[in-house]
Amino acid sequence: LLPQQTGEIRIDPSEIVCVIQVSNTRKGQSLLDEFFDSYQTVRKRVIAPAVTVRVNDLPAGAPPSFTGAVGKFTLQANLGKDSVSAHDALSLYVTVSGEGNINLLEAPSVQFPPDFEIYDAKVTDNSRSTGGTFSGSKTFEYPVIPRSHGDFTIEPVTFSYYDIEAGVYKTLRTQPLELKVARGSQITPAGVPLTAGTHRRAVESLGDDIRYINTAVQSWRTKGSYFTGSLSYFVALLLILGLTSGVYVLLDKRRAHRNDVVKVRNSRANKVARTRLKTAGMLLKQEHFEGYYEELHRALWGYIADKLALSQADCSRERVEDMLLSRNVDPHLVNDYTGLIESCEFTRYAPDPGQLEKERIFEKAVEAISKMEQALKQIVV
Repeated sequence: LLPQQTGEIRIDPSEIVCVIQVSNTRKGQSLLDEFFDSYQTVRKRVIAPAVTVRVNDLPAGAPPSFTGAVGKFTLQANLGKDSVSAHDALSLYVTVSGEGNINLLEAPSVQFPPDFEIYDAKVTDNSRSTGGTFSGSKTFEYPVIPRSHGDFTIEPVTFSYYDIEAGVYKTLRTQPLELKVARGSQITPAGVPLTAGTHRRAVESLGDDIRYINTAVQSWRTKGSYFTGSLSYFVALLLILGLTSGVYVLLDKRRAHRNDVVKVRNSRANKVARTRLKTAGMLLKQEHFEGYYEELHRALWGYIADKLALSQADCSRERVEDMLLSRNVDPHLVNDYTGLIESCEFTRYAPDPGQLEKERIFEKAVEAISKMEQALKQIVV
């Protein structure tokens, strides 16, 4: 885990439902009966308590090149080529290696000569999570194109990070990089060679002189009629503006409806649940019992989560019961619904209860969703 803010951060409790087998030892029998004990399947809910983590702020006095790196790192920089011709592309590779929040590192700032054309850096992330932290390397590739010839020096790349073990900020610097750029022979599409300018940048010759400006006064006269400015032109313009406004209002309403995620999920909950129930019924007829229980479980959880606008992380039996009871839903209906969800979880891992029991659970699921839909429609939230 990599905290992104300071203060006390609470990690919510997690829970899991397990199915275990408990031995039923028969007492008062002979010694040989101990080898023929029966076992009972028991469902057990295991809950891990919540954990509070305190995240301290970094100390003051960070260097200007510090961008949030925390851990222990090394820095390396090298050019893809030692010498190129003008207008040829090459890349500068800056690699940060070590252990810490390496997956969140930003590209270090590099000072290139003014005659270099610079493109966005490409990132290659080779970090991995091991032992509760991230380690590995992250390479930043800076594509550049020198636009003039000569000998150039790329200033050292600086990278600062906070060393947790030492408790201080540390700054790494690479060596200056030398690059020789030979005179290029690039030709423009018009077939005219590039001429070196006073600012060491290639100046493109157009191959044509400026056209002579005619200073004589031109005589203009009206010839025929034009659609622009006529009555039909303004009528058509008003119709286009009206149609555009109507389309804009319609699209704005549709956009607002789609942005209301809670309303969309609530309106589609019953339809999605019935689709999943239909799939579960088909799986039951095909005797695909594992897929049947999984689809039935998804139908029950998905319906109530959409109706209550709950995320997957907030879906728990206690939370669902509290929200339904707060909306004055019949407690017996709430208990039947949540109990049916637990029955689906239990029967997925329990021994086969038989075809009649599977059909009974399916019918109860259909009935429970229908009753819940009627109960929630009568309640004004």
